[in-house]
Amino acid sequence: MGFHVVPSIDAATLLSSAKCHVNFINVVHYDNFVTREVFEFNFRKLMKFIPNMTQHFVEFGGDYYYKDLHEDHAKAEEITFERGLIYMTDTELILENDEDIDNWTQDNLS
Repeated sequence: MGFHVVPSIDAATLLSSAKCHVNFINVVHYDNFVTREVFEFNFRKLMKFIPNMTQHFVEFGGDYYYKDLHEDHAKAEEITFERGLIYMTDTELILENDEDIDNWTQDNLS
């Protein structure tokens, strides 16, 4: 697959530079315990809806583009899982409220 132009809003929001570092975290909360299989099913559904999840940024001629992580889409999905999916099973490490989230952010992102 080829390159796909990065829309300016994506570039402004997601690209880090020496002057502006991006820390992008997404957390999905479920009211009840969800198995990894259910979570993976929902994540794969989301990847079909948002194909950029299986792509990365490349710079070409001074402009930014999305490029597939792998030519084989199934392999690109697996790479996405390896790099971006953390399924928390240790209940001691689950963040349960705003204070837990703030503390985790301070300890891990500063």
